[in-house]
Amino acid sequence: FVLYAVVGWPFPAAVIGGMAIVGGLGIIVERTIFRPLGGQEVVGYIATAGLMFMLQVGVGRIFGVGRPEIIPTYFTGSFEFLGTVVGSQRLLVAPAAVSALLILWYFLTRVKAGQALRATAQDPEAAALQGININRMTILAMAIGGALAGLAGVNQVMGYKHRFRYGVFEGLGFDGIGVAFIGRN
Repeated sequence: FVLYAVVGWPFPAAVIGGMAIVGGLGIIVERTIFRPLGGQEVVGYIATAGLMFMLQVGVGRIFGVGRPEIIPTYFTGSFEFLGTVVGSQRLLVAPAAVSALLILWYFLTRVKAGQALRATAQDPEAAALQGININRMTILAMAIGGALAGLAGVNQVMGYKHRFRYGVFEGLGFDGIGVAFIGRN
């Protein structure tokens, strides 16, 4: 939102920039929250929830609370599909999601670093014995997860709500924490 609507970057550059920023935030969270906690998962989830609230308050301070910011739409117009009016911008969402999925699949199955990431996720001790740097893989996982979260945020703000408002992601963070907790166990 900020890169596109406030700074004035072209939409594709703003999406890539936003993914890079959120991926960087993922690395910072890993370094400052998860790593010092040393694998205490529940405490990490609680700390992440606290960080989420701090970020929401920060956004509220910067953009104001309750004041929606209308975002200029990248794709204008709409079309009718099976009797339903669909915004043209939604045509970008499905191909972007499929592209991100295919890129991630390729990375995890064909690239050496992706295979090392999978090995680390399956058995960190065995991966370490094979010479894989576990800390580097953890940073990589957080960067990829953050970048994909940034891409999902583009859909939430630009393709779904068409505006940025305080609390636009309300409830999604706790859903993510729950999914991560269930996936880990």
